Amino acid sequence: MTKKKKWINALIFIGGLIVFLFYYFEDKADIDKVEKEQDKSALDSAEVKLPDLSEDLAEFEENNSNVEEDSIAGDSL
Repeated sequence: MTKKKKWINALIFIGGLIVFLFYYFEDKADIDKVEKEQDKSALDSAEVKLPDLSEDLAEFEENNSNVEEDSIAGDSL
């Protein structure tokens, strides 16, 4: 390979590396922005649904307390 071809290959490689790094860091900045929005959205949705979950939990505990009494009675027979 001649010196001229080596220099051309080196320039192409360096140019490709620069383009890759540019798009990599640009994409990383976009991802960070989206992650912040998703974190905020997740916190907002969790705050809205917590009261609903506590009501469901109380109902679930009532239903399970009845099941436990039945299973204890069945085991003693």
